[in-house]
Amino acid sequence: METSLSEEEIVQRANELARRFYAIRGYSAGEGYRFDQATNPHEVECWDMAVEAFDYIACTDEEGGKAGG
Repeated sequence: METSLSEEEIVQRANELARRFYAIRGYSAGEGYRFDQATNPHEVECWDMAVEAFDYIACTDEEGGKAGG
């Protein structure tokens, strides 16, 4: 049984994944922080990694959902 996610849910999950990657690097971000709107290079990199991982695992194209993207 396959369930599809809304664009908003995909962005939310990608942000959660970016937060995990950020934590692996030794940093912390508040719950609800929007990595898809980040300007800090480390945060942007975590967002990009999350998008790539999410696309690979979930077969989505989240880059279109990136703010300003």
